[in-house]
Amino acid sequence: MMSETPSNADETQPVRVPSAEIDFDGAPSDRLPEVNSARTDEIPEWLTEFAAQPAQESVAISERHLPPVEDPGPEPVVLQTTTWQPEPTAPSSTPVDKAQVFDALLQEEQYSAAADLIRKTATTSLQVEASLRALRPHLILKEKFLPLWDVYEELSQKIWQENNQTKIGG
Repeated sequence: MMSETPSNADETQPVRVPSAEIDFDGAPSDRLPEVNSARTDEIPEWLTEFAAQPAQESVAISERHLPPVEDPGPEPVVLQTTTWQPEPTAPSSTPVDKAQVFDALLQEEQYSAAADLIRKTATTSLQVEASLRALRPHLILKEKFLPLWDVYEELSQKIWQENNQTKIGG
Protein backbone atom coordinates (compact mmCIF):
# COMPACT_ATOMS: atom_id res chain seq x y z
CA MET A 1 0.00 0.00 0.00
CA MET A 2 1.35 3.40 -0.89
CA SER A 3 1.75 5.94 1.82
CA GLU A 4 -0.67 8.76 1.49
CA THR A 5 0.38 12.26 2.38
CA PRO A 6 -2.36 14.40 3.80
CA SER A 7 -3.16 17.31 1.51
CA ASN A 8 -4.48 20.54 2.77
CA ALA A 9 -7.39 21.49 0.50
CA ASP A 10 -7.28 25.11 1.67
CA GLU A 11 -3.71 25.61 0.48
CA THR A 12 -4.15 25.14 -3.25
CA GLN A 13 -2.54 28.34 -4.44
CA PRO A 14 1.17 28.51 -5.23
CA VAL A 15 3.33 30.14 -2.59
CA ARG A 16 6.01 32.58 -3.62
CA VAL A 17 9.33 31.54 -2.15
CA PRO A 18 11.81 34.40 -1.89
CA SER A 19 15.28 33.72 -3.21
CA ALA A 20 17.93 32.83 -0.66
CA GLU A 21 19.53 35.79 0.98
CA ILE A 22 23.15 36.33 0.13
CA ASP A 23 25.62 37.24 2.87
CA PHE A 24 28.27 39.88 2.36
CA ASP A 25 30.87 37.23 1.69
CA GLY A 26 28.95 36.07 -1.44
CA ALA A 27 27.81 32.67 -0.09
CA PRO A 28 24.13 31.89 0.37
CA SER A 29 22.99 31.87 3.96
CA ASP A 30 22.01 28.64 5.66
CA ARG A 31 18.84 29.93 7.12
CA LEU A 32 15.57 29.46 5.24
CA PRO A 33 13.22 32.35 4.78
CA GLU A 34 10.19 32.37 7.01
CA VAL A 35 6.95 31.42 5.33
CA ASN A 36 3.84 32.97 6.77
CA SER A 37 1.29 30.17 6.97
CA ALA A 38 -1.63 32.62 7.30
CA ARG A 39 -3.21 33.59 4.03
CA THR A 40 -2.61 37.18 3.16
CA ASP A 41 -5.27 37.47 0.51
CA GLU A 42 -8.92 37.26 1.47
CA ILE A 43 -11.85 35.81 -0.38
CA PRO A 44 -13.67 38.56 -2.26
CA GLU A 45 -16.87 39.73 -0.66
CA TRP A 46 -19.01 39.09 -3.76
CA LEU A 47 -17.93 35.45 -3.74
CA THR A 48 -18.90 34.91 -0.12
CA GLU A 49 -22.29 36.57 -0.78
CA PHE A 50 -22.86 34.35 -3.79
CA ALA A 51 -21.93 31.23 -1.85
CA ALA A 52 -24.28 32.23 1.00
CA GLN A 53 -27.33 32.37 -1.32
CA PRO A 54 -29.61 29.32 -1.35
CA ALA A 55 -29.36 27.09 -4.39
CA GLN A 56 -31.80 27.97 -7.16
CA GLU A 57 -33.87 25.09 -8.51
CA SER A 58 -34.27 25.01 -12.25
CA VAL A 59 -37.83 25.28 -13.43
CA ALA A 60 -38.72 22.33 -15.63
CA ILE A 61 -41.55 22.77 -18.08
CA SER A 62 -43.72 19.72 -18.25
CA GLU A 63 -46.88 18.95 -20.14
CA ARG A 64 -49.04 19.45 -17.08
CA HIS A 65 -47.98 23.13 -16.90
CA LEU A 66 -48.96 23.80 -20.50
CA PRO A 67 -52.50 24.92 -21.26
CA PRO A 68 -54.64 22.44 -23.23
CA VAL A 69 -54.80 23.05 -26.94
CA GLU A 70 -58.37 23.82 -27.93
CA ASP A 71 -57.98 25.62 -31.25
CA PRO A 72 -56.30 23.46 -33.90
CA GLY A 73 -55.69 26.53 -36.04
CA PRO A 74 -57.21 27.68 -39.31
CA GLU A 75 -58.77 25.09 -41.57
CA PRO A 76 -57.04 24.39 -44.86
CA VAL A 77 -58.13 26.56 -47.75
CA VAL A 78 -59.49 24.74 -50.77
CA LEU A 79 -59.14 26.70 -53.99
CA GLN A 80 -61.82 26.15 -56.57
CA THR A 81 -61.16 26.97 -60.15
CA THR A 82 -63.64 27.50 -62.92
CA THR A 83 -61.74 25.54 -65.53
CA TRP A 84 -61.12 21.84 -65.52
CA GLN A 85 -57.51 20.88 -64.95
CA PRO A 86 -56.22 17.39 -65.52
CA GLU A 87 -54.90 15.55 -62.51
CA PRO A 88 -51.11 15.51 -62.46
CA THR A 89 -49.82 12.15 -63.56
CA ALA A 90 -47.24 10.33 -61.54
CA PRO A 91 -43.97 9.75 -63.34
CA SER A 92 -43.66 6.28 -64.78
CA SER A 93 -41.96 3.78 -62.54
CA THR A 94 -39.49 2.76 -65.25
CA PRO A 95 -37.04 5.38 -66.46
CA VAL A 96 -37.17 6.00 -70.19
CA ASP A 97 -33.60 7.18 -70.63
CA LYS A 98 -31.01 4.44 -71.20
CA ALA A 99 -28.50 6.22 -68.95
CA GLN A 100 -30.98 6.32 -66.07
CA VAL A 101 -31.75 2.63 -66.45
CA PHE A 102 -28.02 1.86 -66.62
CA ASP A 103 -27.29 3.88 -63.48
CA ALA A 104 -30.20 2.26 -61.64
CA LEU A 105 -28.94 -1.22 -62.53
CA LEU A 106 -25.43 -0.33 -61.33
CA GLN A 107 -26.77 1.01 -58.03
CA GLU A 108 -28.67 -2.22 -57.53
CA GLU A 109 -25.43 -4.08 -58.35
CA GLN A 110 -27.06 -5.86 -61.31
CA TYR A 111 -23.94 -5.78 -63.46
CA SER A 112 -25.03 -8.55 -65.86
CA ALA A 113 -28.30 -6.76 -66.58
CA ALA A 114 -26.44 -3.48 -67.12
CA ALA A 115 -24.09 -5.22 -69.56
CA ASP A 116 -27.04 -6.77 -71.41
CA LEU A 117 -28.73 -3.36 -71.68
CA ILE A 118 -25.61 -1.90 -73.28
CA ARG A 119 -25.32 -4.86 -75.68
CA LYS A 120 -28.92 -4.34 -76.83
CA THR A 121 -28.83 -0.55 -77.18
CA ALA A 122 -25.35 0.02 -78.64
CA THR A 123 -26.19 -0.59 -82.29
CA THR A 124 -24.52 2.34 -84.06
CA SER A 125 -20.90 3.39 -83.83
CA LEU A 126 -21.90 6.60 -81.99
CA GLN A 127 -23.88 4.60 -79.42
CA VAL A 128 -20.97 2.17 -79.02
CA GLU A 129 -18.54 5.02 -78.34
CA ALA A 130 -20.98 6.64 -75.89
CA SER A 131 -21.45 3.30 -74.13
CA LEU A 132 -17.68 2.84 -73.84
CA ARG A 133 -17.39 6.27 -72.22
CA ALA A 134 -20.24 5.43 -69.83
CA LEU A 135 -18.64 2.13 -68.87
CA ARG A 136 -15.12 3.38 -68.13
CA PRO A 137 -15.78 4.85 -64.65
CA HIS A 138 -17.37 1.55 -63.56
CA LEU A 139 -14.56 -0.76 -64.64
CA ILE A 140 -13.13 -1.92 -61.32
CA LEU A 141 -10.79 -4.85 -60.88
CA LYS A 142 -13.19 -7.04 -58.92
CA GLU A 143 -14.86 -10.23 -60.06
CA LYS A 144 -18.39 -8.88 -59.68
CA PHE A 145 -17.62 -6.28 -62.38
CA LEU A 146 -16.61 -8.96 -64.93
CA PRO A 147 -19.82 -8.56 -67.03
CA LEU A 148 -18.99 -4.87 -67.49
CA TRP A 149 -15.44 -5.75 -68.55
CA ASP A 150 -16.80 -8.32 -71.03
CA VAL A 151 -19.19 -5.87 -72.69
CA TYR A 152 -16.44 -3.22 -72.75
CA GLU A 153 -14.18 -5.65 -74.58
CA GLU A 154 -16.94 -6.57 -77.03
CA LEU A 155 -17.65 -2.93 -77.82
CA SER A 156 -13.96 -2.15 -78.16
CA GLN A 157 -13.67 -5.01 -80.65
CA LYS A 158 -16.60 -3.55 -82.65
CA ILE A 159 -14.89 -0.17 -82.84
CA TRP A 160 -11.57 -1.77 -83.78
CA GLN A 161 -13.21 -3.87 -86.54
CA GLU A 162 -15.06 -0.84 -87.92
CA ASN A 163 -11.83 1.17 -88.00
CA ASN A 164 -9.96 -1.64 -89.77
CA GLN A 165 -12.76 -2.12 -92.32
CA THR A 166 -12.76 1.58 -93.18
CA LYS A 167 -8.98 1.55 -93.63
CA ILE A 168 -9.07 -1.54 -95.84
CA GLY A 169 -12.17 -0.55 -97.79
CA GLY A 170 -11.28 3.15 -98.03
